[in-house]
Amino acid sequence: MPYARRVLGWACLLAITSAPTLAENGYRMWLRYEPAADSNRLAEYRRTVRSLVVTGRSAALEAARHELKAGFSGILGRQIEIRREPSPGSVILGAARSPLIGKLVSPRDLETLGKEGYLIRTVPIAGGTATVIAAGDERGAVYGAFHFLRLLQTQAPVSRLGVTERPASPLRLVDHWDNLDRDRDTDGYPIGSRSGPRMRQSPDGELRNKSIWKWDELPELSPRYRDYARILASAGINGIVVNNPNVSKHGLTGWKLLTSPYIRKLAALAGPFRTYGIRLYLAVGFESPILIDHLKTADPLDPDVRRWWTRKADELYSAIPDFGGFLVKADSEQEPGPAAYHRTHPQGANMLADALKPHGGIVMWRAFVYGSTMKGFPPEVQADRARQAYDFFHSLDGQFADNVVLQVKHGPIDFQLREPVSPLLAGMPHTNLLMEGFDYWAPAGRDAAICYLAPMWKRILDFDTWSKGQGPTVKRIISGELNHTPLGGSAAVITVGDVPNWTGQLLHQANIYAYGRLSWNPDAPVERITDEWARMTFGNDAGVVRTVSRLLLDSWSIVADYTSPLGLGGPMGGKGDVPPGRVTWSGVFPSPETRTKFHGGDKQGVGIDRTSKGTGFTRQYPPQAAAQFESPATCPADQLLFFHHLSYSFRLPSGETVIQSLYDALFSSVERLEELQRQWSDLGDRVDAERRGEVQRHLQMQIDDARVWREVMTKYFLALSGIPDRKPRTHAASAIE
Repeated sequence: MPYARRVLGWACLLAITSAPTLAENGYRMWLRYEPAADSNRLAEYRRTVRSLVVTGRSAALEAARHELKAGFSGILGRQIEIRREPSPGSVILGAARSPLIGKLVSPRDLETLGKEGYLIRTVPIAGGTATVIAAGDERGAVYGAFHFLRLLQTQAPVSRLGVTERPASPLRLVDHWDNLDRDRDTDGYPIGSRSGPRMRQSPDGELRNKSIWKWDELPELSPRYRDYARILASAGINGIVVNNPNVSKHGLTGWKLLTSPYIRKLAALAGPFRTYGIRLYLAVGFESPILIDHLKTADPLDPDVRRWWTRKADELYSAIPDFGGFLVKADSEQEPGPAAYHRTHPQGANMLADALKPHGGIVMWRAFVYGSTMKGFPPEVQADRARQAYDFFHSLDGQFADNVVLQVKHGPIDFQLREPVSPLLAGMPHTNLLMEGFDYWAPAGRDAAICYLAPMWKRILDFDTWSKGQGPTVKRIISGELNHTPLGGSAAVITVGDVPNWTGQLLHQANIYAYGRLSWNPDAPVERITDEWARMTFGNDAGVVRTVSRLLLDSWSIVADYTSPLGLGGPMGGKGDVPPGRVTWSGVFPSPETRTKFHGGDKQGVGIDRTSKGTGFTRQYPPQAAAQFESPATCPADQLLFFHHLSYSFRLPSGETVIQSLYDALFSSVERLEELQRQWSDLGDRVDAERRGEVQRHLQMQIDDARVWREVMTKYFLALSGIPDRKPRTHAASAIE
C-alpha cells in the first residue's frame, strides 16, 4: 500500500482537517482548531472574523490562506467568506509590498519587520474595524497567520490588537539524526545490538529506526511532509537538517545523500518545507570526495578536492535553489576531518564555505571533539572532557569564514540534564555561533520519560557569561546581537519519526513547540509558552491546563533528580547486556560502578573537582562567571557535584549533608511522579480516553524507571560511603524484571 495512502488513513490532511471526530492520536499536535468553548469569546471571534482577504500571490501566502481558512472554520464553527476587498470584520493578510497593506499600515512600522517579522493590528475601515496581518515578506505572513490562530485557540481577546513580532535569531533549526540505514542506530550499530536481551520495550517503540523520511519512495511526496512543515513553521522554525551528522561512522551510508539520485529526492523533499519558509540543510561527510567519486584525498587545500566541492554545491543549488547548506561533524567519534591531512578546522570549514558562498549557503561546523583528537594537549585537558571543546576551538576564534557558524553544544559534556553552559559560547566573540541543544531526554533517544526541557533551555539562554561585563547572556551571544556577528541562533536535535503522533510520546510534542517559541523569542516566559501549548493541545479547561502545565514544568527536575542528583555526572549505561535488576523502559539504566570517571564517587566523597584547584575547567569562564562555581557555598546546588568533589558528610547551604541530599532526591523523584500521576488520573473524562491513557501509561513507565534508579543508586552510595539514609522510608518494591 503506498505510503501516502497509509498516512491518509491516519489523519487525512492535517492542513485542512479540523473535524472534532478525528481520533485523538496526537497527529494534529497543537494545530487542532477545535470549536471555541467559551460562548462570550466565540461571539467576539465571530464579530472580529467574518471574512478573509489575502492580498498578493505566492505559495507561502496560499499556505497561510489555507491555514487561516481551516482554523477559522474549526474554531468559529462556520465557514467564512473569502473576499477581494476588505469590509468590517475582515482579516487582511499580506506582505509589506502590497498596496492594500501600505494603505492600512504606516511604512515606518513595516520597515521594522525585516524578512520574517509581522504585525497583527486592529485598524479602522469604513463601517467598522478589520484585523491586518502584515509581514516583511511572505514568510512572515505564514508566521503571522499562525500567531493569530494561536490567539483564537488560547481564548485570547482579539478585538483590539497591536502585536509586533520579529525573530531574535536568523537561524532556528531542527536536526534529524536519521539514517539512510534504517536498521542502524545513531552511532551506526545494528538496531538492538547494544540493548541487551533484558531491555523493556516501549509500546511506542524507539524512533531511531523509524525515520519520517521515506527515501525509497521519494521523490513521491507524502502529505505527512507538508503537515510536518506546518507544525515546525507554527512554532517559528525556519530550517531543518534531514540526516544524522554521523554519515560514515561504523558503516553508515548517509554520505550517499550527496549523490545525484538522492539530490533529486532532496529536491522534491525541499518543496513542502519551502512553502512554509523552512530551508533544507544536509549533514555531509568530510571525506565525501573519496567515498563518492574515489578521489585519492579529501585534503581541504588540494585543488581537486576544492573543485569537487564547488561542483557538488553547483549541483545542489541547481536542484534546490534555496538549499541552506551543510552540517559537518569532523574529527570526532570516528567521523574523519581535516586533522587527517594536518589541516586546521577553519581550513576544512572554509573550503566548504567557499563552495557554498556564491549560492548564499552556510556551513554549520560542530564544535564537538574529544578523545583521540585531543592528543598533544596537556594531560589535564585530556583527563577532563568538559575542558576539551574550549581548549580545542578557543584559539581558532576569528579564523572561520563569515558564512561558517560554529555549532556548540549547550553544555561542555554531551547533552546532560544538569551541566553548566559551555564556556565556548562566551569564548568565540569573532565567530558566528549556533547553540546545539536537544528536544528529548536520554542519550539513546528513547521516549519513555516525560521530560519537558523548556525550563532548562530558558536557564541556559538567560545565563550571564560576563564576557563583556554584566549582561552578555547566552541569548544575546547566539543571536549575533552582542558581538555583531551576521549569523547565529540555535539547533535542536529532534526525535520526530514515522509514528502517528510524531514523537512517540504525546507530551514530547511540547518540547518541539517550546523550543521553537524560545528560539523565536528567548525572552518569552516559559510558563506562558507552556500554558499556550496545553490550551492548544488539550483545550481551555482551567483544571486541565493547570495539571498539564504542572506536569510539564516539574518533569525536568524530577528526571534530573533520579539520574543526576546535585549535578552528579552521567551514571547511566546503555551498551551491552542490561544487568539483572536494572531493566528500564527508557533503555538507559543506572550503572554508577562503571561510570566513576564521570561522577567521581569513591570512599571519601563524590563529584569532580573542576575548580581552579582541580581540572581548571572553571578558568575557561570569564572571572565573574567562574566565581559562582568556585565555592560550594555559591555554586548552584543542582550543579554542585559537576564542579566539586565533596565528602559525603559535607553540609550544603541547605543544612543537609551531601549523602542525605542524594538519598532525598532519589526518593522524592519517585514520590513527585506518583503525585503527578494521581493528579492526572483525577482529571478523569475531562481529557479524552485515548490521550488520557497514553499519558497515564508513560507516567507509570517513568515511575517504574525512577524506582529502578532509586534502588540501584541508593544501594551503590550506601556501600561506597558507609552512611545509611537517616530517614525511615516506606516504599513499594521496584518493578524490576
